[in-house]
Amino acid sequence: MCDYDDTLQIEQAIFHKCRFDEIDEDLLKYGSGYRLASLIARAEEDGNEQLVKLYKVLRKACELRLKSGNRLEPYECYGKESISGLFTNNDFQILDETRKHASCKAFIARLSDLRWLYHRPKSISDAHTVIELYTSYDICQDNWLDSIKYYYERAIRLGLQLGKGCAEKLDNIKTSLVSALEPDYPESKFMKLWIAELLELFSQDEDEIREIAEIFTSIAQELSEQDDYYSARLYLEHVSTKYRKIEDNVNWLETRIRIASTWEREASIRDQALVKMTFFENAIQSYRMIPNADRSTYGIDEIISDLRLKLRDAGKAAVDEMTTISVKSPDVSDIIEASIKHVSGKETLDLALLYFCGLYSGISKSQSIESAIENLKVGVVSHLFGMVQLSGDGRKIGKEAPVMLSEQGIPEDTPKAQAIDNAIMEADFVVKTQILPSLAAILEEHDITLHGLETVCSVCPIIPEQRAKLFAKGLYFGFEYDFASAIHLLVPQWEHIVRTILKESDVHTTMLDADGIDMECGLSTLLEKKEAEEIFDDNLLFEMTAFLTHKRGPNLRNELAHGLLDDDRVCSYSAIYWWWRSLKLVVHSLVHRVDDTEDS
Repeated sequence: MCDYDDTLQIEQAIFHKCRFDEIDEDLLKYGSGYRLASLIARAEEDGNEQLVKLYKVLRKACELRLKSGNRLEPYECYGKESISGLFTNNDFQILDETRKHASCKAFIARLSDLRWLYHRPKSISDAHTVIELYTSYDICQDNWLDSIKYYYERAIRLGLQLGKGCAEKLDNIKTSLVSALEPDYPESKFMKLWIAELLELFSQDEDEIREIAEIFTSIAQELSEQDDYYSARLYLEHVSTKYRKIEDNVNWLETRIRIASTWEREASIRDQALVKMTFFENAIQSYRMIPNADRSTYGIDEIISDLRLKLRDAGKAAVDEMTTISVKSPDVSDIIEASIKHVSGKETLDLALLYFCGLYSGISKSQSIESAIENLKVGVVSHLFGMVQLSGDGRKIGKEAPVMLSEQGIPEDTPKAQAIDNAIMEADFVVKTQILPSLAAILEEHDITLHGLETVCSVCPIIPEQRAKLFAKGLYFGFEYDFASAIHLLVPQWEHIVRTILKESDVHTTMLDADGIDMECGLSTLLEKKEAEEIFDDNLLFEMTAFLTHKRGPNLRNELAHGLLDDDRVCSYSAIYWWWRSLKLVVHSLVHRVDDTEDS
C-alpha cells in the first residue's frame, strides 16, 4: 500500500530540487529512512505533491538494511517479513531516474540491486553496477562491521550467482581481500578474522588455506603473549576449522591443543576462584576433543588429570569466596507456641505422635511449582543471569541458563529446580518453627523406646518384611537427636520401599547389561520411571525427588551413598525433615489401615 498517488508522474525539475545529499552511508547502514521525514514535511508545506512523492519513495528505499547470509532476500525492513512487492513499477521508474542524480555510491548500488531483485525484466547491467559500486569502498577498519563488510558480501554472493560472466570481478575481489590480510589494524584486532570469513565464500585451494592458517596462528601467538587469550582463541578456532577442512590432522591436533592451553593459561592469571574454575573446566573439555588414539602422543590424559586437580582446588576456593546473605528473621514465636500446644497434654504416646505427624501436611508439588512460576515471572536476576550450583567441596553439580520468557510463557521444565528450592526452604522453616519445638515437648511428656517403635514398624503395612527393626532404629535415633545415624538408616530403607512397591506393580527395577547381568537401578532411575507417576502420590513423589535424588536439593540418597555428607549437612534441617517425613509415613499408613479395617 502506498501513502501517495502511484500514478503521479514526477517531472525532471523535481529531481533537481531533491536533497539527495541528505542520503549518505550513515543513513543507509542503519536503515534511517525516518530522517527524510523533515524533507517530506517541508515539501507538504510547500504544496509540492511531486516532491512529497519522490521523498516517500526514497524513504522506502532508505528504510531497508543489508543483512548477512541471504542471497534471495539480502535486504530487510523492520516489521516486514519480505520486501517483495514493496515497490511498484512507477516506483522503479523513479528509482531508475534517481540513480542519475544521487551522489552516494552505496545508495546507487542499492537502487540497482532492488531493480535486479524485484523489477522485470532483469538487466544484467544492474547486477554489475551493484558489484562495482559496493566493492569500490576501501577495505579498512572504519565502518567495516556496520556497512562495508555487508557491501562486499552482497557483491560476492551476487557475483557467484552470475557465474562465469562475473569471474574477473570475483577474482579481483578475492585478490583485494587477500591483500587486505597483510596490513595491521591496530584499532580492530578482529579485522583479519572478518576478512577471512568473507574469503570463505570463495573456493580456496589448500595453499591458500594454509597461508591464512599460518598468518592466524602467528596472530594468536602474539595475542597470547599479551594475555589476550579470548582473541587468540577466536583466531585459533578459525585455523582449526580450516585444517579440518583440508584433512591436515597433525596441524588440527596441534591447534586444538593450543586452544585448550589458552584456557589453562587464562585460568592461571585470574584472581577470582569461580572464574578460574570455569576456565579450567573449559580447558578440560577442550583437551577431551583430542581423539583417544592421539592422546598418548601428546600426553593429553596426564594434562587432563593435572587440570582436574586444579579444578578441584579452584572449586574449594570458590566456595570459600562466597558470602552468606542474611535476611531479618520474622517473629515466629506464635508458630512455635502453637506447635508445642498442638502436641502437648496428650494422654498417650500414640496420640501425641499422631498429632506430631499432623503438624504439617507436607510439601505440595502444585503449590511449589505455582510459586516458582510466579517468582520467575516477577524476578529480574534469573532473567539476566544463569546459575552455577556448587557442592560443599567445590564441585559443580548444577548449571542453569537464564530464564527466557516468551509469548508462550516459561518453558515447561524451567520451574522444577525453582520449585525444589521453594520446597527445601519451606521444609527448613517447618523444621525450625514446628518440628523441633514440638519434638522437645513430646520428649518432656513421654518416654519413647526402641522396642515400642519396633512394634509399630512391625505392623506397618508399607514397611517390607525384615526391615521393621532397621526402620524403627532409624526413627529411634531421631528421638535421641542423633539425626546423622537416623538418616543413614532411613534413606536406604526408602529406596527399598520404592523398589518393592514398583516390583509389586510389575515394574522392572533392574537393568540387563550386555553379559546378561541383572543390576539394580538406583533410586534416581526408579523415581524417573513413568510408572512411578501412576503408582505414587504426586506430592510424595515430588518430595522424594526433591530431598533424596535431585541435585538442586539436599540429594540425601546420593550424597550419603558416596560418603559426601559432612558433620553439618548430615544434621541439616533437610535431614531432620526427612526423619520426620519417615515417621509420618509410618503413622499415617497405620491410621489408614485402621480406617480400612473399620470400613470393612
